Amino acid sequence: MLFCLVSTARVAIVAMTRQQTDSWTWVLFQFFALTALAYVVTFIVYQVGSLLVGQSGLMRSR
Repeated sequence: MLFCLVSTARVAIVAMTRQQTDSWTWVLFQFFALTALAYVVTFIVYQVGSLLVGQSGLMRSR
């Protein structure tokens, strides 16, 4: 869910960027930069969550 919030949400946003900048370079930069940012953010959140749950034992099965 976090990935969807950070990454490029809709085709309309990409089309608007293309229309306003009149350049495919910015469209591609926006798409790949936001996708990479979303991946990094979700990776960090997952790793921190795994460390917290793994150390505290809140979710351990018996």
